[in-house]
Amino acid sequence: MGGFWRRYRYYFYFKNVSYQEVIYYARALHLDQAALEALVPDRKKNGRGAQPRAAQHV
Repeated sequence: MGGFWRRYRYYFYFKNVSYQEVIYYARALHLDQAALEALVPDRKKNGRGAQPRAAQHV
């Protein structure tokens, strides 16, 4: 069970650090939310968006 919590904490640590870096550089480059959204590809259009899980047959 210890490995689960270690991965869980690492995931959120990485996610938080990544978010802080994006905000830091966005402010340094004077980018607003619309400019940041323009940099991100449309995930639904290119097929990389969240995929529904297949029904599990019991």
